[in-house]
Amino acid sequence: MLNEIKNFFKKFRHRLRYRKHYKIIENEILRCKQPKVFFIGTPEYGNLGDQAICLAILNLLSKVYPADSIFEIPTSIYHNYKEDLQSLIHETDTIYTIGGGNLGNLYIWEEKLRRDIISRFRQNKIVIMPQSIYFTPNDLGTKELQISRQIYNGHKHLHLITRDEISCGVAQKYFDNIHIHLLPDSVLALEDELPLTNAEREGVLFLLRKDKEKVLPAEQIQKITDTLDKCNIPYRFNDTLVSYRVDGQNRSTEVINKIQAIRNAQLVITDRFHGVIFSVITHTPVIAFKSFDTKISAGIKWFSNLDFVHYIDSNNAEYADLITSCLTGASNNSNVSNNYKQLLLEKLKEISTVDER
Repeated sequence: MLNEIKNFFKKFRHRLRYRKHYKIIENEILRCKQPKVFFIGTPEYGNLGDQAICLAILNLLSKVYPADSIFEIPTSIYHNYKEDLQSLIHETDTIYTIGGGNLGNLYIWEEKLRRDIISRFRQNKIVIMPQSIYFTPNDLGTKELQISRQIYNGHKHLHLITRDEISCGVAQKYFDNIHIHLLPDSVLALEDELPLTNAEREGVLFLLRKDKEKVLPAEQIQKITDTLDKCNIPYRFNDTLVSYRVDGQNRSTEVINKIQAIRNAQLVITDRFHGVIFSVITHTPVIAFKSFDTKISAGIKWFSNLDFVHYIDSNNAEYADLITSCLTGASNNSNVSNNYKQLLLEKLKEISTVDER
């Protein structure tokens, strides 16, 4: 009984904290008299890869739907006002959820959020933007996969967009009652959409993980920096993760600043998939190392035609010559085009016109 009382007041405090923001969104929704598009579960933390995904999806949606019909629902608003939102979202409205690499049990809170949305809005068209799928190969992963499988397959109007062939295969095997698509990462749609400056490139930028997905040994990083030191090549360490809150208020500024830093580098060395993506959209030579799962090894295949994107899948690989080549060679960076953006736009337009009723 005591715990129930504590939970009640905790929920009350949270609703009160976000009430002003919710009421602004609610009033905008009520003023809209056309079918609406809801982008639910947007991030409010410092992963700039996820924030860039959010920025890219909003940009894509604005090219497919009327701007005044699109409503962003941050995760905190959804968690505290989902019952209220349920009465505002009609069956003719479309729901989008964020893409990335969190479909699975590695980031289970994100998967539970997605399950709740799918379960709560069973009559709405729901589109999960490009995702990598990874359920751990153990009892816990198997259990969570079966829970997601049951919920996903129980929705008649669910579209799951995967962002690599391995994830697409997993989806086709386990989520066999929904619409499966294969497209590149949403952030690729930001190419030529951001106000970047053409500063002179300098040095090497490391974008390396420090979290539970880190697999690159410290000894290997040391070997690379030793090589750079011998050649008097300047370098600096960074990440696509910041320690402070990022949300709709500062999202654009933070993402642009990070991507500009990558644009200013001669070479990026990374074990983050969005380190690769940011390099691609800024035409920056990049060397990518394998990650904990298949995000990089599978996702990087989209860029097999780009001569400045390199993948190393072995801890014992010789890369001194590759680094030198990236820094001094002439890459045909102009080969990058807007094909990725067009793929994403065409699929979203196709999905938007499908009448599943």
